Amino acid sequence: MSAAAPSQGRDRAVTAGLLLTAVLLAAGVAAGMFALVVAAAAGLAAAILVAGSPYRTMLAALGLQICLSLAMLDTAALYAGPVLVRLDTVALAWVLLLWAAALADGARIPARSGLTGWLAAAFAALAAVATAQGLLTGNDPELVFRFALTFAGYLFFFPFLWILCSTRDPLPGLVRMLVLFAGVAGLSYVIAGITGEGMGLYYRATGMRIATRQPNAMAVVLVLLGGLLWRSPRSAPPLLLSVPAAVLMVAGILLSQTRGLWLGMACAVGFMFLISLFKRERETAGPGRQVLSLLVFGILVGAGILLVGALDLLSTGQLAQRTASESGSYLFDVAILSRFISWGAVLDKLQGAALLFGHGFGETITYFKPEMGMVWTMAGVDGALFQTALVAGVSGVAVLALLYVAGVVDGARLFLGSAHSGRAALALSCAGGMVVVAVASLFASPATNYRYTVLWALLFAIVRYLRHLEPEGA
Repeated sequence: MSAAAPSQGRDRAVTAGLLLTAVLLAAGVAAGMFALVVAAAAGLAAAILVAGSPYRTMLAALGLQICLSLAMLDTAALYAGPVLVRLDTVALAWVLLLWAAALADGARIPARSGLTGWLAAAFAALAAVATAQGLLTGNDPELVFRFALTFAGYLFFFPFLWILCSTRDPLPGLVRMLVLFAGVAGLSYVIAGITGEGMGLYYRATGMRIATRQPNAMAVVLVLLGGLLWRSPRSAPPLLLSVPAAVLMVAGILLSQTRGLWLGMACAVGFMFLISLFKRERETAGPGRQVLSLLVFGILVGAGILLVGALDLLSTGQLAQRTASESGSYLFDVAILSRFISWGAVLDKLQGAALLFGHGFGETITYFKPEMGMVWTMAGVDGALFQTALVAGVSGVAVLALLYVAGVVDGARLFLGSAHSGRAALALSCAGGMVVVAVASLFASPATNYRYTVLWALLFAIVRYLRHLEPEGA
């Protein structure tokens, strides 16, 4: 028996345990027995954490975040002062503690963090400043810490990079579990659509919509999976997992009816295709193969459309209607106009010292929302750059923008320079995932306001780990 056999056995045990947890969670959502299922899932998660490692803890945290909506996680949360502590928060805190303990014992990360590491640290530092500003200003502490936790999520770049470097062959299992988690999230969307019940579900002129944050994670994982299936099929999870998970992810993304996310995925596909044209390969294929390989995405999208159509959840006509402006022109689309008005309110507040460092977390803006026909006061801004400007000023905007530019360039350069097909494909796929987040964040705030900032930090960490695996001088 090979030396890798015990490790493979442990991996299978972890996969089985997490798969069982995911199935129980999906069944609980369908049966309306969430509290009971959370108790069972918590027991399984606790067993994994007690007997597991930082790697398994990371998987547990990501699984909770991707599989469950924020509202579901909040039902089993407790307050520790002004901080709402959820199950995923506990798992992430455990990862930080293990990382801190390892650093105290003299452990070091062998992989270089690069420019993305410096920028992630700078953004986390600005988040600390914004937290102090918000508390000193007297803003609602609960609101302050809610934003602080999401903005500081990029700090997990460092413990995640440490976990990857200290775990033997971590990427195949990590990719499999991300695909599984996102597939379960898509399944929960489909089940909610079939039953007509679920958190965030409502109907609009363009049909059913389920408005939670999970499709952001689904979109990034789908691009990750699609890139691997296209550039390095052997590095992708087995088709028995990849195909159904991909179809369910597409269905979930469609049911979200989030145009910014759809645009982000389209831009990511275009970016990956264009970058691939510059890849020099011995077994080169030419433009014909490049175009043919993009059919993978088309087949997955088509299957997802057929699924939601066959289940009578959304029609192709409704999807086409959603891609258009209800007013006939995007310049006068009521949702876009509302964003422009809110951005103007943000700019009005950036005066004096606030222009450089913002007002801190918990700061609100008051503006007229034309789609509601009333004046609103709120702390959340649709548009990550303007959200960052409000709380951290132009310094925060510059660091956030540079972080994503550096990450995308780093992934693209590694793809073009690596002779290893699996590493190159994963680097390009991670860069594509960053493009999804960056484009979607132009009109929403997944890069700053959502709990998935830790997942985005993982994308940056994977690219740096892949670069660490490259031979010297490559």
